[in-house]
This record gives sequence, C-alpha cells and structure tokens, in this order.
Amino acid sequence: MNPDKLPGRLSGINQRLLQQRQQRIPPLRDDKIITAWNGMMITAFAQAGDILGGFFMGQEETADCQQPREAFMKP
Repeated sequence: MNPDKLPGRLSGINQRLLQQRQQRIPPLRDDKIITAWNGMMITAFAQAGDILGGFFMGQEETADCQQPREAFMKP
C-alpha cells in the first residue's frame, strides 16, 4: 500500500465505523465512579474534622454531602 494514500483510506474506514457505531444501542452509564468520588469527598471532610478538632463545614460543603445522600438513600 502506498503510504501517501493511507490518511484518506483511514478517514473512509473511520467514517464507516462511526456510522455502524451510531446504529447500535449505547451502553448504560456507570454511576459507581461518581458514587465512589462522593464517598471519598465525604470521608475527607470527616477526617479533616477529626484532625482539626471539630472543623465546621460551611453550607456549601454540607449541601454537597446532602445531595448524594438524598439521591442514593430512599426512605
């Protein structure tokens, strides 16, 4: 194969691949990573409170902790 023709040929192949990919059902989103990051953030706040001796979280941090709890813990 001529190396000069390779970029044009790859472009055509990539376009056909994209067309096929757009026809299939997309996979579901994995929310476990988001949940893990929220848990890490809440743990860090709790550890900071222990180290700083009763560190008080402001309203912004408290709201950040409330949203995941409300989203994942149904009564």
